[in-house]
Amino acid sequence: RLRFQGTAAQTLTGALCSATHLSSLRRLDLSDVDMATAGACALAHALRDGTHLSSIAHINVAGNRCSAAGATALAHALRGRYTSLTSLNIACNRMGDEGMKDIAEMLQGQDQAQDQQLDQHGPGGQVQAVHPAAALMALNVSRNNVGESGARALAAAA
Repeated sequence: RLRFQGTAAQTLTGALCSATHLSSLRRLDLSDVDMATAGACALAHALRDGTHLSSIAHINVAGNRCSAAGATALAHALRGRYTSLTSLNIACNRMGDEGMKDIAEMLQGQDQAQDQQLDQHGPGGQVQAVHPAAALMALNVSRNNVGESGARALAAAA
């Protein structure tokens, strides 16, 4: 079983950030690699700083023991950057209510980013969709120890 922790997480992050030849990468599947929170934060760094990765359509980080801090990092990394994201699988982690609230805020923030773009360009202006929430067709957040407040936040973002 592949383990994505410690220096392995830093190595992969560095590789993703510098591998500009991955600009056509559409699917990133790091499910069940035991990345934990440190690995999720490292991945978030790569997604935030690796602008050549913005065409990724599917991200799967299910089953990685990722906590709320990892969810926060991923949410901040994805916010407004991944316009082609159609599938996000963060199931079977340990994100809890706080992590789900950050994911929900990321989804809601995408709508605000689009509204700002429309305000700047006017209703008839040429604006590309700037938020994954518009393109996102599949979001799997199951088995994350989410309670009522996390569920309410996700429902409000839908």
